[in-house]
Amino acid sequence: MYTFSRVCIFIFVLSLFGCGSIYEVRTDTNNAAFKTLDEASFLKTECKPGTAAVGEENRSIEEYGDVTIGYVEVDDQGWFYDSDAKQMKAILKRMRSELGNEALSDAQFTTLVFVHGWHHNAHDNDCNVNEFRLMAQHTVDALKTNDRTRKHRLFGIYVGWRGESIDIPGLRYSTIIGRRVTADHVAKGSVRQLFAELAKLQYEERSRNKSDPKGRMRTIVVGHSFGGLIAFNATSQALLNDLVMGEPSLRDPAHPELGCIPQDELDQHWTWPDQVDLINPAFEASRFEPFYSVSQEASGCKYGRRPPKLLIVTADNDSATGVLFQILRWGSTAFERYNTSDQERHDAERFRWALVSAGPLERYRGAVQGIYRQTSKCRTLCQ
Repeated sequence: MYTFSRVCIFIFVLSLFGCGSIYEVRTDTNNAAFKTLDEASFLKTECKPGTAAVGEENRSIEEYGDVTIGYVEVDDQGWFYDSDAKQMKAILKRMRSELGNEALSDAQFTTLVFVHGWHHNAHDNDCNVNEFRLMAQHTVDALKTNDRTRKHRLFGIYVGWRGESIDIPGLRYSTIIGRRVTADHVAKGSVRQLFAELAKLQYEERSRNKSDPKGRMRTIVVGHSFGGLIAFNATSQALLNDLVMGEPSLRDPAHPELGCIPQDELDQHWTWPDQVDLINPAFEASRFEPFYSVSQEASGCKYGRRPPKLLIVTADNDSATGVLFQILRWGSTAFERYNTSDQERHDAERFRWALVSAGPLERYRGAVQGIYRQTSKCRTLCQ
């Protein structure tokens, strides 16, 4: 009884002092003054979660020359912090202003959305925030190098959520289950509205510039860890739509001799976003079953050469997804049941709960750091 009481007291104290508060960090929606991205000051040896600091940057829009970064935050239920969605509206207003600027009429606009993962947030001193700033800068620099015929502007959007619920060292690793649930809430919440608004903006721009077949605006969504879960869940239907709509097929199944529909005819459709990149995504490989099924090319026709729509990079040295998540899934699926009508399907469902993996394609030291350091070589963000 004495031991039980001590445990109860410990949990009570933890609930009082160890839980991170739920609040919006970027409360000022006015444009920040122009800054220079300093890699030496932004790049830290150790990647630490952000904390509230006296005098920290709290503006939701930052200016870095050819790069504009906006912050959009949601709470633990996935809702915007205010009913007016001020952060989202501020960055959309800024984007529309630049798209309508005559001086930038020949510019290529790239929107780079990043959803952070476990432990992180939108504080100015969070390592993911600083790394995203540099990733945005390296990306626009690479775009300029690859295409010198036009100007390039990049809108970076950092989607912030409470990736840490306990701020006590050591115990923060016990939050993996709770943060997984929160990530599910975020994926089904206002992030979908943000993505819908960005899709609408890009559709509007394409409809106004039909003479430009590639469009002067494109969007890449990047998610890391539980942010990969959020990004995938919020975009998976659009990705699957694109895969099915572009699926190669025969002109007439009854007459195979007529051949396949040319890929350029299938590519007339376009779905948002242009690409989704998942870095060390913290969810099961079984979630990709519909994509695998559709991509089997059962009709005998082959997919044409197209830019990658979904790219997954998994590091082989990431303990969070390689160890902790595996343990979590082993415990949480112990009592699940699987298809018993077909042994092959049963085995696939039973064992494909493991983490999605695409490699390793690169041995990244850290997910975000690795991707921005490799930007000049990485086709993911450069083409």
